[in-house]
Amino acid sequence: MRSIILTATFLAQVLALPTTSETSSDAPPPWVAPGPNDLRSPCPLLNSLANHNIIPHDGRNITISILETAFTKYINVGNDVAIGVGGPALLLSPMANSMSFDLTDIDKHNAIEHDGSLSRDDFYFGNDHSFNPVIFAHVQSYFLQDPIEIPIAAKARLARMNTSNTTNPDFSLDTAAMGATFVESAFYLSVFGDPVTGVAPRNWVNVFFEEERLPVAEGWTRRDTETNLTTLMAMAAKIVAATPATSLSVGFNLADASHA
Repeated sequence: MRSIILTATFLAQVLALPTTSETSSDAPPPWVAPGPNDLRSPCPLLNSLANHNIIPHDGRNITISILETAFTKYINVGNDVAIGVGGPALLLSPMANSMSFDLTDIDKHNAIEHDGSLSRDDFYFGNDHSFNPVIFAHVQSYFLQDPIEIPIAAKARLARMNTSNTTNPDFSLDTAAMGATFVESAFYLSVFGDPVTGVAPRNWVNVFFEEERLPVAEGWTRRDTETNLTTLMAMAAKIVAATPATSLSVGFNLADASHA
């Protein structure tokens, strides 16, 4: 989700792309594990949508229009976020001026993927694209309260940042990537909880990360209130405010990150 922290220039370019609007909602298609020839990414959200065949199950030829429909129809996330995710992904396609991307295209260090992921290891250690149960277990160890609320998410995020910073000799987060780490936490609290209060059932969050599945079987449904850039930035600001002051957070300003 780092990609939703965009420069003003790039956002203007992406907004010039043709878009569609989809307001109706359906239950997600059944979850099907990826096969040996299916592509997946470092992003648990895009992987989950592919596993449900909400975006192509093979992980190929994903367009902005496909993302917009997927986000709006199935998880009630606004087109601005779909553009913020899909626009940078298009730029990572190996095909010049491509209007689609494959999930593996975004597996490029410090492009969308970044150090300190809540569910992936750092690039320095090798596999930065697959779910890492040890990494996520460390994050989960802070989910002592159910439901998860903003202060808990803030502590879990910071603990992961600190561990990455102290164990990875090449640890690196620029301003935009640092901002993305707050927005990513805001995202799971919003889509699997509430985009205003930031309260999410722990089991739904665990299923999303561990299985890359929408937790429909556990009772989750598409939220009534839309998650969009405005709500995400507002919640990210609350997570920043709830984060204890350390070298990884002192003086951090989301407004600076949004223009990095």
